[in-house]
Amino acid sequence: MTTTTAAPQDTVRQSGQGGTGSKGNLFVAAALLLALAFLTGLNPANARAATWDAVQSIAKLDGSGLSKTIVKAGDKAQQKAQSQGLVNPSDNSVSRRGQALVASGSVTTISIGKCRPLLDLKSGKMFPQAITYLEKLAKAGFTVEISCIFTGHTWNVAGTNRTSLHFKGQAFDITRVNGQPICDVMVGSVDSHHDTRHCSKPSAASKKLTHWLFAQANSQLPFEVGGPFSTGSRDKSNGGRFFTNTGHQTHFHFGFK
Repeated sequence: MTTTTAAPQDTVRQSGQGGTGSKGNLFVAAALLLALAFLTGLNPANARAATWDAVQSIAKLDGSGLSKTIVKAGDKAQQKAQSQGLVNPSDNSVSRRGQALVASGSVTTISIGKCRPLLDLKSGKMFPQAITYLEKLAKAGFTVEISCIFTGHTWNVAGTNRTSLHFKGQAFDITRVNGQPICDVMVGSVDSHHDTRHCSKPSAASKKLTHWLFAQANSQLPFEVGGPFSTGSRDKSNGGRFFTNTGHQTHFHFGFK
C-alpha cells in the first residue's frame, strides 16, 4: 500500500485500432477530408461539434495513419475554434458573474497542465448554467478551487470518442472545497497497465459537499456529478446524476446540458 498526495489528473486519448483495406482507406480518407473541411469552415458551433464527433467515429473504425494525421489536424482546428470563440459565444453578463465569484473569494483557481480556469471564468464563454451552479454553491457556504473548465482540456471524454462537456464550456472540475483537498489519503498504485489508486479518506469538506449534493433531487443537480463517492441508487446508470471512476478520485466534476 502506498500513500500519495491527491492531485488532479489530465485526460488521455486512447486511439482506436482496425483497418478497412486500401480501397476502404481511400474512401475513409476522402470522407475525413471533406468532414474536416466542413469542420474548419464557418459553420455553427453545434454543427462543428457534431461534425467532429462523426470524424472521430470514422477514424476509430479506420485506424489508418492518414486518419490519425487528420485527427491531429482536427484537434488543432478545434483549439483554434475555441480560441476564436466559435465553441461558445462570449457573454458579457457571464463574464461579469464569473469575475464577481473570483472577487468575492467564493471561487479560486489553479492552472494544472494546459488548463486556464481563471481565463475561462473571465471569458464569458462558460455555459450560463455552470456559472449559476457556482453561485448556488457559494450561497450554500462553499468556497471552491477550480482546476479546469475548457481551455487546455482535451476535446473528448477520456477513453472515448464522445465530445467532453468541458470542451464546450459546460463543465468544471473542483480540486478543493473550503480550502481542503477532495481526498486526504490516496492508496494504491499506477503503472502502464493498471491504475488501482482510489481515495480511502475523503476530506471533511468534500464529505460535506457530497452530503449536500445527495440531499438534492435530480432536477436540482447538474446533468452529471463525478467524484470519489459511492453512488448506489443515484448512479447515472440507475437514472441518477452521479458517477465515480479512477479518474475522479481527487476532484469533483460538474457537467451541464
